[in-house]
Amino acid sequence: MSCIFQTLYFSEEGFVARCGSCGHFHVAFMSAMFIMPESAYHELYRITQYKMQEPDFAFAENSKSVMIPTHTKSAFIMLTRKELIEFAAMLDEADNEYKALTMINLFNKDKQSEE
Repeated sequence: MSCIFQTLYFSEEGFVARCGSCGHFHVAFMSAMFIMPESAYHELYRITQYKMQEPDFAFAENSKSVMIPTHTKSAFIMLTRKELIEFAAMLDEADNEYKALTMINLFNKDKQSEE
């Protein structure tokens, strides 16, 4: 089975895409890329939003003081506070796009069932 990608977000910093065939999310940011099931993607989004609410503990502006766990055991995303803001915005836009596409698909299914 080959992947059919739906791009949910794309910029110079990274991208979020979802495979329409298998449902896995592809999240790339800076020099890292993760492929994960939908449940892991939603957990990453939730954790990132939580980290945005935490105080900044960095000793220096460029310190990678934010550690975000991933669905892969022993793999973490290390970010500066500025990178966290960019990453959170990326995931937030991707989440909004995913919700919009999900709603469109629901309406299309409803229309098809009426015909």
